[in-house]
Amino acid sequence: MNDHINTRAKGILTTVADTMATMGNNNLHCHGDVMVVIGPEHAATIAKDSWSKQDVKEFLYEKARVPMHLAKLGGMYSKENKEAFWPKWLQEAYENKMVPLVTSPERIAVTVAGGLGRFSMVLHGWGFGGDLHCSQIK
Repeated sequence: MNDHINTRAKGILTTVADTMATMGNNNLHCHGDVMVVIGPEHAATIAKDSWSKQDVKEFLYEKARVPMHLAKLGGMYSKENKEAFWPKWLQEAYENKMVPLVTSPERIAVTVAGGLGRFSMVLHGWGFGGDLHCSQIK
């Protein structure tokens, strides 16, 4: 993802969150892990605003979400999958409920890497989060 405009942490991380929140990734349906690789220039901006790694994770957890009505349009959504994989609070969610991509901020790995330019990257996981099965999420 790229963000050449924002000069504040919140703006850059809003772009990252939007990049994370896609219908076709397994995290939307199975809530596994996500890795965010923040490029050095974006990282410098975030650090200048005194955001910690935990601040970044919490912001992304809250903002990287997809409305339920969009989650139903693609990916792995079906009545059977919903009941097998999604926690009960999502099974009963209304159409505008915002579906998170992970179960907690700790499921977002954040690191700094890359070269020149205002570029970062989101690496969606396969879902299921290692040994945690979607149906075990409360």
